[in-house]
Amino acid sequence: MSEKFESQENKPERATREDVESLLSDLEQYDRDHSLGVWLGRGMAGSVMMGLFEKSEDEEERDELQEEISKNLKLQDVLNKHQNTLEKLGIDLESPNPHGDYDEHETYAVGDMKIDFTNQENFVDYLKSLDEKSLSAGEMRLVKMVLNKVLNRVRQEYSFESADERLLELFSGIKNMVMEAKRLGLEKEANELERCIHYNNQKSLPAYIHARNRGFVEPIGEGYNWSTWQRDCSPERYIELWEDVFDVLANAKVSKKSAQLYNDILAYATASIEFAENDPTEYVVKNKGLHAAIEKTKKKLGKFKQIELPK
Repeated sequence: MSEKFESQENKPERATREDVESLLSDLEQYDRDHSLGVWLGRGMAGSVMMGLFEKSEDEEERDELQEEISKNLKLQDVLNKHQNTLEKLGIDLESPNPHGDYDEHETYAVGDMKIDFTNQENFVDYLKSLDEKSLSAGEMRLVKMVLNKVLNRVRQEYSFESADERLLELFSGIKNMVMEAKRLGLEKEANELERCIHYNNQKSLPAYIHARNRGFVEPIGEGYNWSTWQRDCSPERYIELWEDVFDVLANAKVSKKSAQLYNDILAYATASIEFAENDPTEYVVKNKGLHAAIEKTKKKLGKFKQIELPK
């Protein structure tokens, strides 16, 4: 009885709904303040950042813009306010461009706040504490944001050419997150985590990221990807785009460790070209040049064969 009491007492305090929603609000505000669109909308921001204004030129407008920019929510503001909550959640924050800012306060940072795990067990414990039936919209958005930001960071920073041990370490203890994400209704995020775990177990995670960054496993028939390029390009451009797919296949085929991944990519590419071949979109149906490009691409894809895997 006493042992059970002690183990409960030693568990870290959980972040409350109020803590989480307050953190979420500031993270969303930071991303708004520092988005590329906002910077472009400011017009003169680039000139201010680079100090290109002459003292006598547009001084009043410059001062107004600098005052507006100075109100940006800064990384240190968020850390100072939410450090305790971040520790409870097992996550940490980082500027979108820590090595390219124009002042020590990162006033001019451009892009979304980055998130990484400092204690995956704490984050999983937080997920387990959430009741899917009484989950608030804010709690759901925070969990989704964390998972998406971590996944985006992996895709942006750890490419096939530059993957390192940090990538493999990140996914070594993430299995429980998949189960909890599914329980909370985050199927898309859970599936992406699951794929990362799957290919990490096969020692082909870097090759998967290389393929993923080039459109592998995007929903067939939706958006703009391998299966739908024909809807918005010329026959010549269509053939050029598929060269990236052939490059992805060639990269995956290099190592025996990524043989299963190669087979998966080939199956996805085949399904994509078959969708393109039968695409009912009017632009595609009436474009004989595109049909010829699709057939040419299909013929080239046919030269790639599935690899027989050891049983």
